[in-house]
Amino acid sequence: MKIFVCGIDHVKSKQVEHNATHTLAIIEKHLFHRAVYAPGSEKTVMHLPIRDIELEGTLESPSYSDVWRLIRYLKIIPTDATLLIHCIAGVSRSTAAALIALYMQHKDVKVAVAELKQIRPQAQPNKLICKLADQILGNQDRELERASISDFDPKDELIMMTGWYVDD
Repeated sequence: MKIFVCGIDHVKSKQVEHNATHTLAIIEKHLFHRAVYAPGSEKTVMHLPIRDIELEGTLESPSYSDVWRLIRYLKIIPTDATLLIHCIAGVSRSTAAALIALYMQHKDVKVAVAELKQIRPQAQPNKLICKLADQILGNQDRELERASISDFDPKDELIMMTGWYVDD
């Protein structure tokens, strides 16, 4: 599977550019209307209303069932598919999903991290989503969570504080 990541403002152009066969939208429900998709692609868009929160246990935190649905979706995508994953900025939730997909594809977290850095250099995978994915995938060593903490450098303190990144 080929994987690409972008922010919400570039979805339509990236779908066309990469000839995406599937799109995964990881954004809050009240923002679904902001995403503009390529004509005819609406039937292949999976919406997962997950907020970009890394604190576990709040009412709005990503949950075990949210990440379980994400993994279940990734498992049914054909191996020859081209998947475009987006959130608002294309930095945290979408790159966590991409890291999980790449890990599931390669069965090697180092390979997944290296490929994600090529796909999306500004990646800052959501640590809670990665932690929950480790639990679901049975990763006793917490490989995804540890990678999300240690293998990606914060680009700018302001970006990390606001949660916004200006997409290229």
